[in-house]
Amino acid sequence: MRIALIGHSGAGKSTTVAFLIDGLASRGLRSEIVKLATPLYELQQRFRSAAGVELPPDVQDQVLLEDIAVQLRRLNERALADGFLRRVNASAADVIINDDLRDPDVDAAVLRDNGFRIVRVQAPEEVRLRRLKARGDISTSDASSQGIHRIPVDATLTNSGSVDALRSQITDLLEVLL
Repeated sequence: MRIALIGHSGAGKSTTVAFLIDGLASRGLRSEIVKLATPLYELQQRFRSAAGVELPPDVQDQVLLEDIAVQLRRLNERALADGFLRRVNASAADVIINDDLRDPDVDAAVLRDNGFRIVRVQAPEEVRLRRLKARGDISTSDASSQGIHRIPVDATLTNSGSVDALRSQITDLLEVLL
């Protein structure tokens, strides 16, 4: 099984992934997170290192990540998707989870063509912005997410209530997907 989560930063994709992994493990399924943006994160570290400005591994500079993505796609529109598929195909996991799909034109079509079920994770804007502020990223931007509304989805999770409410939605989602 292959699942891709889409949503704006701060919507709760990381929390959703954690609950998905727990739910899958409780059913005896091994999962792996495979990110489209792995090359972007690696290049982000190189850019900042070259600039003499180190960045903790779990902190993002979203403006820089978006700039790098634009340039990679200018050189090869499938640069991220092709590398992603190589990593997916090398995995021995029962379930592959992706939580950083944003591009509606190339990447979403590639994932869909390769069997990914797409799940939107959404949250009210004020909740999302509060989460982003607490996260402590170097910079934030929604520019790379502007087209995600054009990606057809198989399901939608609304992360506006309690953690238990989100977990319940994920349990229901797994019943449908499995």
